[in-house]
Amino acid sequence: MNVIFIVGEAGTGKSLLTKALYDSLTDDGWKVGCINLDPLAEGVTYPTIADVKDIIKGDEIIRRYGLGVNGGMIFLMDFLSTALDALTALYDPANYSYILVDTPGQLEIFSFRESGPYLIRSIPGENKAAIFLSDVFLLSKPENFLLHEVISSMLRIRLRIPVLQVVNKLDLDSEPSRIITGWFRMSRDELLKSAGDTEGARYLVDSFALARKLGLVEQPIFISAKTGENMEVLKGYIARIMMGGEDTNV
Repeated sequence: MNVIFIVGEAGTGKSLLTKALYDSLTDDGWKVGCINLDPLAEGVTYPTIADVKDIIKGDEIIRRYGLGVNGGMIFLMDFLSTALDALTALYDPANYSYILVDTPGQLEIFSFRESGPYLIRSIPGENKAAIFLSDVFLLSKPENFLLHEVISSMLRIRLRIPVLQVVNKLDLDSEPSRIITGWFRMSRDELLKSAGDTEGARYLVDSFALARKLGLVEQPIFISAKTGENMEVLKGYIARIMMGGEDTNV
C-alpha cells in the first residue's frame, strides 16, 4: 500500500490535486482512499476514508484558546499527533493500493515542527512519498524560485521520504514553466544576476548550488490539476518511486 502526502503553500491547489489524482488513479483501476488532514478545510470535494475534522473540531478549539489561524493550525497538528490512533482507526489500509493525504497549507508544520514528520512516519503505509506542490505564479520571480528550492531541500532532509517537486496551474500560464526550467541550466553568476546581486540573493544562490550538488534538487514536474495536463507524467514518476516503474494493478 502506497501513501502520498500532498504538501505545499496555501492556495497552490493541494485539494484539487488530491481530487485529480484520486479520479485518475481510480480510472486506472486502482483502489484509492483519501485522507483530509486539514481541520479547517472547507468544501472538500474528494471522498474521504478518514477526515481529521471528525476527530478535531478545529474552529471550536481556536475560539476556545483565542488562537489565530496559523498558530491555531500548528496547535491543532501538534494535538493531532497525540490522537492519531483515532484517525487511523477509521479505515483499513490493507483495502487500498494508494492513499492520498491532503495536508494544511502551513509548511512550517513539516519543515520546522516535529508533528509533521511524526504524522508522516506514523500513518500506516508500506511505501511513502510526498508531493511538494507550488504553482507557476509563486515561482515566477527568481528569488521565489530559489527560496522554493531551498525549502524543497529542507523537506527532503526532514521527511526522509522521496519528495516530488510539482508545479501546478500550468493551464493559467505556461510561459513561467519555460523560464523556471531555464533557471536550472544557469550558472551561479547568471542566477545571481537574475535574482539581483544582494546579500540575500547570494545566500539563496549558494544554498541552491549546494543543494543541487548534494542531489537534493530536481527539476519540477509541471501540471494542471484543473485540466489534467501532464497528470500521466506525474503518475509515471509516482509509479517509479513506489513500485520501481511497475504500472500493473495489484
